[in-house]
Amino acid sequence: MLLKKLTNTTACPRCGSGAENMDHLFRECPVSVSCTIFCCAL
Repeated sequence: MLLKKLTNTTACPRCGSGAENMDHLFRECPVSVSCTIFCCAL
């Protein structure tokens, strides 16, 4: 979101801890990881 100038911080908007990048989004963010696990379990 920083690259698109929608925010002025690099913090993840989901968990607030960590830089918002692709690696964090798909591997490190606890919110995204729990959503992925939930969706795969269906």
